[in-house]
Amino acid sequence: RNGVETDYYAKAEHVTSGSATETIQSETSVEVTFVPMESYTISARQTGKGTVSILCGNSVLSSGDKVPYISDVTLLAKPAEGWKLTSISNWVELADGSYMLNLDDVEENHLIDVVFEQTSAPGENTGTGGSGDGYDYNTPAVIPPVEEDETSHEDCVCGHYTDLDENAWYHGPCVYVINHKLMGGTGINEFSPHMNLSRAMLVQILYNLEGRPAVDITSHFDDVRNGDWYAVAIAWATQNGVINGVGSGKFAPDASITREQMAAMFRNYAAYKQKDVTANTDLSGYADAGAVSRYAEESMKWAVAEGLLKGTSATTLEPSKTASRAEAAAILMRFVEGVINGQ
Repeated sequence: RNGVETDYYAKAEHVTSGSATETIQSETSVEVTFVPMESYTISARQTGKGTVSILCGNSVLSSGDKVPYISDVTLLAKPAEGWKLTSISNWVELADGSYMLNLDDVEENHLIDVVFEQTSAPGENTGTGGSGDGYDYNTPAVIPPVEEDETSHEDCVCGHYTDLDENAWYHGPCVYVINHKLMGGTGINEFSPHMNLSRAMLVQILYNLEGRPAVDITSHFDDVRNGDWYAVAIAWATQNGVINGVGSGKFAPDASITREQMAAMFRNYAAYKQKDVTANTDLSGYADAGAVSRYAEESMKWAVAEGLLKGTSATTLEPSKTASRAEAAAILMRFVEGVINGQ
């Protein structure tokens, strides 16, 4: 239309989508009619306490705003403390405790009811901290053993995350931890398999495995505040001997976790669950066995003996090496199946 971009498209015979093209085989005149693109209203009707956001591309919308034809729209809902989101069957829980609902290729008006339900009296500790209320607190710590087809590609839960490759080595472990709500996404459509796992993330994973019981959230560390998303998990783990700090009253929640720290936390959790943690193996065959910190020696021997950790080569353990979220998912699956369910 005279070289000017508009929110219009060409309507011509024989064309149902895409560009409107007619082949002219002789001198003739062609009538081209431009009609307005259709748009649709996206509304969220909220009940209870929480926050609801509507996103279209990089834009944040208000309830009742219109979006263009076949747009992709995302709703984010986060319950307030002491509240939970009901009817979550079509929502996906994210790592920060919020929930996401995708509306793909919108072709009609949408009115979404977002209902938050109170789970406790105001001020009562629910054990959720800042990380949401999407888990069943009565979930047993013993997770049902993995089924034969649980890590299959058909109807794969990993398909929701755009950064997970269903043909990658980590596919099975990621399906396992997502299905069992041990790990969730790091953002909208992101699992971040190659991101380093932080110390706080592993504590939250173990807390999820325990069924997220209510605890006194008094912080034992100077760098952990009661309002932090991991505060409840860290309080629980500290009170039950699962974790220790890094010294000087610090926990370093955002620091990337090392292999020897993972070994120590897993062994401590197994001991807390009254599992046999006496297994050990000689590490002297690894050239860097002397690099294992003194506090982690027994834990590393146990983790290698149990098959949770393997050498990074035939002669190296790399106890101070960090672990990615995908690697952690694989270790976690072996831990649950071999130690927690296997004893």
